[in-house]
Amino acid sequence: MTFPLTYGLSKTGLPLIVVKVFDQNLCLMLDTGSNRNIIDNRFYEHFKDRLKPSETSSEVFTLNGTAAGMTVEVPFTFEEKDYQEPFICTEQTDAFDKIHEESGIQIHGIVGNNFFLKHGWVLDFEKVELYNNNPSNPNEPEQSDTI
Repeated sequence: MTFPLTYGLSKTGLPLIVVKVFDQNLCLMLDTGSNRNIIDNRFYEHFKDRLKPSETSSEVFTLNGTAAGMTVEVPFTFEEKDYQEPFICTEQTDAFDKIHEESGIQIHGIVGNNFFLKHGWVLDFEKVELYNNNPSNPNEPEQSDTI
């Protein structure tokens, strides 16, 4: 299973995917340099009655410094597969609004490297695509027979 990244890269210079959250299409940036998934506080405010918060908060280290935020479980669908992943709610309004102002594309969150590793997704910048390295069951990590 492959997903082309050409549109997001041509419009914003960023790898973007569109996911469905509670029947709404939302745009997420793919960030292989991040270990965490992040959503903007506006996303949380819009869906807070439908999101499940975790018991702890988390810290994220960004270019702007350290930000603490609540972690919530976000259910979403990507390429006809359902996922439920932890996202940290932080203030990303300025950064996301700047991208929106420059490109016309509204970003709602960031998907980090842990998601790629857990589900077998690979970003291939040479082919300009996202593909699944575990096509038999992209919702489960690949199992190994070796110990």
